[in-house]
Amino acid sequence: MSPTFLFLMFFALLLFDAHATQTLNNDEFKFWSKQRELQWEDFRKVPPTKNEKAALSLVGVDFFANCIDGKFRFEVNAFFNRDSSWVRKVKGFDKLLRHEQGHFDIAEIAARELRKALRELADPCDDLEARKKQINALTVFNKRRLANLQNDYDQETRNGAHGKKQNQWEEKIAKRLKEL
Repeated sequence: MSPTFLFLMFFALLLFDAHATQTLNNDEFKFWSKQRELQWEDFRKVPPTKNEKAALSLVGVDFFANCIDGKFRFEVNAFFNRDSSWVRKVKGFDKLLRHEQGHFDIAEIAARELRKALRELADPCDDLEARKKQINALTVFNKRRLANLQNDYDQETRNGAHGKKQNQWEEKIAKRLKEL
């Protein structure tokens, strides 16, 4: 059995509207934090009986932007959906959690990259319509990059089964988090 993950990008560009993160701000979602990594208790969904995979992690990026008093405000968060993620006990169970944490960390890399890109924009509130297109293009690019990173991670580590590659990826992820 090999672990797998499901990746979800939830980008909501809500200008002059409610805060998107508030919709995710409940016990179902865990936001990325250096202080608290994933625990097995975070995987709440019962594994499907007809699936031979070892685990499924639903991770993504939540995005909100708004112009308030002529100033551009935004929030970008990597999240883990507890109620949609599951795991079953298999050989190498302890190593599996490290691999699943890697998926969550990669989502945080994407969130940091998007934050950086948004900070570098010329003031979006000056020309809102033009900036909406630019911001949408940034989020689409970020979503594709994240999906590609997640796929490369699973392929190169063989879903965490290749110990040496898993260690290399963990180092690569830690280095990128530090850079951002």
